[in-house]
Amino acid sequence: MVDMFMDEYDEEKIARLFRRDGYREGLREGTIRALAGLVRDGLLDIIIAAERAGVTEDEIRLAIDSNGGDSC
Repeated sequence: MVDMFMDEYDEEKIARLFRRDGYREGLREGTIRALAGLVRDGLLDIIIAAERAGVTEDEIRLAIDSNGGDSC
């Protein structure tokens, strides 16, 4: 059984999957932070920002609060 698992395990493939997932998560977080900055600055409505980011309005509010007033 262990031999079967080891034959199917591809370390480089797993590493690529983790990198891809990390990239996507980073891109998602960056998008949310950028849109939250626009909302905070009064340039974008929170409803539109949430729709564009594919998140809830509460998540945008959380991003605004976590930015602590810093620019994005």
